[in-house]
Amino acid sequence: MSAGPIAVPPDKRIASERERSLRLPRQVYRLRTLGLAVGAFAVAAVFYENRAPWLAWALLIFHVGLWPHLAWLHARRSADPHAAERANLTVDSAFGGVYVALMHFNLLPSVLIAAMKSMDKIGWGPQFLARTTAAMAAGCAVTMIFTRAAFRPHTSMSVVVASLPPVVSTPLVVSSSVLPSSVVSVTLASVCPELPVSPSVAPVPPSPAESPPQPTARFRAQAANQSPRESISRKMARTRSPGKRVRAPVDFVSPS
Repeated sequence: MSAGPIAVPPDKRIASERERSLRLPRQVYRLRTLGLAVGAFAVAAVFYENRAPWLAWALLIFHVGLWPHLAWLHARRSADPHAAERANLTVDSAFGGVYVALMHFNLLPSVLIAAMKSMDKIGWGPQFLARTTAAMAAGCAVTMIFTRAAFRPHTSMSVVVASLPPVVSTPLVVSSSVLPSSVVSVTLASVCPELPVSPSVAPVPPSPAESPPQPTARFRAQAANQSPRESISRKMARTRSPGKRVRAPVDFVSPS
């Protein structure tokens, strides 16, 4: 007597579902920690040149040292980790707008921050990207009003050098985080073609010259109406030559 399927305890099933829901926030937590640590070099270089007040330095230290852990704690304790992570990403964009104003619109780091804060939002859809962009613009506008930020777009060579680490590391980190998901999507598309796959990672269909010949409707109907034994017998009959004795095909299926 074969044993039936083992039932999974409810508490273990709930824990497994909870762990799956935290995969994305955990990945964003790692990217956020690394991105803020690397991007702080460019912001600190501009602050040093502009002799920024201690409040700007305190905000930078809080954002780099504490905010990634607070955002991860918020997502981990939330009943809906994905919704909590979307809120965290919106706050990230608002912080980016604040830094653009505090840096007095220094050209290279401002463009770099705007690009970094938008790169990780594209995968969430155009509506979410528009919402985070509005949060970035609002953060910049509010900071301009309260600090009376000047407009100094010139970028010195020291700031250019300080901006090189995020310029080089950000595309590499984002690409390495997206690659495993792309491989899984392509594999699922090849195994289960009926599953919906993002067009950006879907496999490219072969050209007509490379496509194998498809069976006709008559052939498919005949194959559906005959048993496996009959199909094998027909194939053996096609390859049988006169004067040769061919063994009958072996049936590996247990008799009913």
